Order: sequence, then C-alpha cells, then structure tokens
Amino acid sequence: MPDVYSERFALAHRPGSPLKSYTVPPGKRAIVRSFAYAGYLATAPAIWLGIAGHYIAVALPPAATFGNALELYQVVYANEVITVDCTASAGDVWASVSGYLFDDPPTRQLDIADAARAEPAPVHPALGPSAA
Repeated sequence: MPDVYSERFALAHRPGSPLKSYTVPPGKRAIVRSFAYAGYLATAPAIWLGIAGHYIAVALPPAATFGNALELYQVVYANEVITVDCTASAGDVWASVSGYLFDDPPTRQLDIADAARAEPAPVHPALGPSAA
C-alpha cells in the first residue's frame, strides 16, 4: 500500500506576496481537501484556487473581516501544479491549500499516461463528428 502524508501545498499572504504554487513531485499524487482563507480588507477580494491550469474554486468574501473554508475532493497528478492567488492589493488576506500526498505506484502512473493520449472525438448520431 502506498505511503500517505498530510501536506500543506500552498500558504499565501496578500498584499506583497507573489502567486503561490506547488508542483506535485514525480512518483506522487495529491488530493486537495481544504481551501481556507481569512482576512481583513476595505474592499472585497477574489481568492482563486487553480489545479493543473484550471480554476477549481473562487472565494468572493465580502469586505471587512472574513474567514471560511471549502472542503474539496480534487485529484492532482505528478507534475501538475496547485496554485492560489488573490486580487487584493491592500489589507490582509491569507489562504491555505492542504490535503494528502500519496506515493503513486509505477503501474498506475503508466495507466494515467495511457489515458492522457489524445483519442478520437465521439460521433453524435444526430450532429456528426465533433468540430473540436
């Protein structure tokens, strides 16, 4: 059975802090379970969680004092990136992304690589081949 570790993937503070990111190491797989944020601002921020180049969640808390956490079940494979960012330019905002990091068995890594290969788009009987 693969080893499992609790992990904080990113811890960000705005303003004055660049985008935070975590790249899942080769031979590992991550499960993002929590996206927590808190802060004090005069204007409402947007706090973003991205996985593998896609925004998965956005927090739009009101201005003033706020704090909350989202419970997630997102799988992130080896070499994919977890990011957190915030639009705040003044005031204080903190965000954290945490979850589990697994040893990924080599046989499973091959299955993922095979599944990632491009396959022909399905043909819908009424619409014909996909334009994508």
